[in-house]
Amino acid sequence: MSRNLKMLVASVMVMLFVGNGVCTSAAQNIEPRVHEVCGGLAYHKMISHGWGTVYKNGTIVLNGCPTWQCKNCGLIMVTQGDIYLGEMSAIGNYAILHGQEPLNGIYTYVYEADFYGYTSSNSLDGYKFFTSNK
Repeated sequence: MSRNLKMLVASVMVMLFVGNGVCTSAAQNIEPRVHEVCGGLAYHKMISHGWGTVYKNGTIVLNGCPTWQCKNCGLIMVTQGDIYLGEMSAIGNYAILHGQEPLNGIYTYVYEADFYGYTSSNSLDGYKFFTSNK
């Protein structure tokens, strides 16, 4: 756990009612639980990298769709919806490919992803989307 997270540990007073309704208090340490996802962050920092096509068992499942890459670990995600286009559309169908080299071009082909999913939301737990690397 990082130093900053350890500093968040706080003592709180908890009021307890025992048998006859007498109120007592006990101090407890509550430590926040933060799941580290990538590079010390609680999320993958997904940077926009143009467009992509994803194949599954030789069939195109996503074609000409927004492509993202994690700045820290190289994870690639291709999403059906573009969360920065217009009114932040839903992500929809998406595909994930782990641990890749940095993308250089504006178009990416993924021939077999590690994971295929769907969400009707414009966000995913463990991922934050950015239009630039700044």
